[in-house]
Amino acid sequence: MDLHSGGKASFFAPCTLATRTKDAELDAANLELARVFGLPLIWVLGSFNDARSLNSAAERAGVPMIATELGGGGGVDPEITDATELGLYNMLRNRGILKGSVAPRTDVEMVEITSAEHSLNAKGEGVFDRFISAGSRVKAGDVAGRFHFVMEPERASETVRFSHDGLVLAHTNRGYVKRGDMLMIVVQDVDG
Repeated sequence: MDLHSGGKASFFAPCTLATRTKDAELDAANLELARVFGLPLIWVLGSFNDARSLNSAAERAGVPMIATELGGGGGVDPEITDATELGLYNMLRNRGILKGSVAPRTDVEMVEITSAEHSLNAKGEGVFDRFISAGSRVKAGDVAGRFHFVMEPERASETVRFSHDGLVLAHTNRGYVKRGDMLMIVVQDVDG
């Protein structure tokens, strides 16, 4: 298990990460662990998973594993903290380290990055005035925010729109960004 948050730089909708593998048994074990942890959102790591991640290393070793993204923004949210504590106790019970049992959560939403083109990245250096938060459902054409090119005063500010429908999994927590910085990660629903 690997616990993460977006740190100060970003904020993630609380989710459990389960790696999709070619090994059906390992794939099922990863999803079961994600359901046991108990968050309502599971981010399935598929073809866009970073091969340098702990999740990928666990897959190569054949070890069931999950990670989490638990908010961020440089602060602490009591609801996320409580859900994390419960998730950790659920895992310890499931693994037989603590007495008791826990039923895997069945009412989960499963999402995946299906294209890097769905997410939003800064097209230049400037200030991103965000209108949407992580956890929001969006439609193609919806406004994500306004981008102000403060280092190019002659360049007009631009409205930033979503190119695809989806769920905003994460948003930047920085106002000032540089070209290529993540503004929002957008994921799509997948079957589990």
